[in-house]
Amino acid sequence: HHRLAERGEEEVPVLDMDYGHFRTDDERDRLVVLAVATVKFVGYGFASVCICKGPRDRIVVALMCKFLIEAGCAGSVRLRTDQEPAMEKLAEAVAVMRSPARTVIEVTPVASSSSLGSAERKIQTISGQLRLLKSEFEGRWSVKVLAISPIFRWMVRHAAWSLNRSQPTRGATPYSRVYGHEYRGEICAFGEAVMLRISDLKDQGKLEPRWSIGVWVGKA
Repeated sequence: HHRLAERGEEEVPVLDMDYGHFRTDDERDRLVVLAVATVKFVGYGFASVCICKGPRDRIVVALMCKFLIEAGCAGSVRLRTDQEPAMEKLAEAVAVMRSPARTVIEVTPVASSSSLGSAERKIQTISGQLRLLKSEFEGRWSVKVLAISPIFRWMVRHAAWSLNRSQPTRGATPYSRVYGHEYRGEICAFGEAVMLRISDLKDQGKLEPRWSIGVWVGKA
């Protein structure tokens, strides 16, 4: 039996990283790349649409560094990737940006898919969540969401965000494993019409509206 062992408190956290590829069958659509990562044992996941593969996408590099802090990995961490050069370079860019924190980069052997099993499972889980969010959004607004649609970027980030806070694994959500309690914040359904308060009222007349209608796309 291959039983999953719990990580000890003294162990360095392991972040499995991989790329996922998404598109619809619509002829107007094209393949979109997602950077996906998950903290092994804890299950805390990350997903973001990439402008391009590799370290030139500085937004993904910065988001991943911010994610590591959110996931409780502010100190030493091991970044584990497959042998795809672009993913290796992305891991190296993350290591440079989070310096002076210690980062160890590991490259899994060829034909060893089980070595990155948690990242591959996270891609499958996020795929299911994206199908759900996409279906709900299209039904709510009577529009077609493509992988290249601007709303899809927000959908990807919300999928990972909500899974961290609401999907239990082995009896606990990833959020509760990191923070010691369940998430208590209020959220709306993705794509729901909401009233939003206008923050910049400096040049606005006193009789102008203070509220407007918006579309809820998640929390950051």
